[in-house]
Amino acid sequence: MANKIRAFDIVLMPPEKIAWQAQLVSRRLAKKGGLFTLDGANYFPHITLYAGEFFERNIPKIETILYTLAWQTRSFAMTSLHYRQEEHGYVGVDYRKSKSANDLRKKIIDSVHPFCEYHKKRKKNEPGWCSAEEEFIPHLTFTKFEKYTPSALRGIKEFDFSFRASSIGLYYLGEYGTCRKLVQFFDLPPQ
Repeated sequence: MANKIRAFDIVLMPPEKIAWQAQLVSRRLAKKGGLFTLDGANYFPHITLYAGEFFERNIPKIETILYTLAWQTRSFAMTSLHYRQEEHGYVGVDYRKSKSANDLRKKIIDSVHPFCEYHKKRKKNEPGWCSAEEEFIPHLTFTKFEKYTPSALRGIKEFDFSFRASSIGLYYLGEYGTCRKLVQFFDLPPQ
């Protein structure tokens, strides 16, 4: 088991009210053909900071890194903007880019990326799966449709998804970039 490589997602965990709102929107989108439904039991609302494949034996080291980074980071505001469906059918809410979120993300990438197994297997300049893309757009995904569906958001109530980020989560990563099972969470000190 310790030598097994698994996919993990390092995320901002929204507070209960925001998670509930996301689940409500996700349930409504499921009725229109969404491929998964956020429910807080099998599919968890989140904002991905970094995802990658790691040996399970390295997870305690990654947990220690995340614990340390969490305690070095004060809680910060995440300001929601608007709902959006991207060209591949993912539907969610975007967040205003913030220096605090981006700084935390960069610290996580710098600290955790060396443990990512995928980038060690690929050739130089080959696109990688460890998600360290340069253009970070913070977002919370409600669901995914098979393809872009112009009417997907029609009739869906817009909630304010703004919150103070106060927890980082480490999850097992599922299909469509979903968080499937919580491994550990790490609280940020209050502002």
